[in-house]
Amino acid sequence: MTPKINLYVGSLDDAYTLICQKGLTHCDPVPDPLWAYSFADDRDLILFVLDFGIEHWAGGNMMLIPERCMADAEAILRQWELSAYVHPCSLFWMEVWGEEDEAVLDAVFGEALLG
Repeated sequence: MTPKINLYVGSLDDAYTLICQKGLTHCDPVPDPLWAYSFADDRDLILFVLDFGIEHWAGGNMMLIPERCMADAEAILRQWELSAYVHPCSLFWMEVWGEEDEAVLDAVFGEALLG
């Protein structure tokens, strides 16, 4: 199998735990977790993008925020009182080069969002 990088819903800690518990040897988590912010309203998304920047826009009503940028993103949500209108979700990237490992990951975390 050619190595590929998949995006899963879940935490990086959960990914490491699964790798250890199941003895997975054909995958490697990318150590830069993300948060997906799903905005309930386009106006809230636009307000956030104008302040935070468009480089993390994933299309639709979704922003992908690297964990290293979380403090800035959270400050903007507080400043504009948007927290109640945003649905956060943790994500992680996983490099996979074995079909069996990928099947285990898909079974636990759901089918990869990207990859």
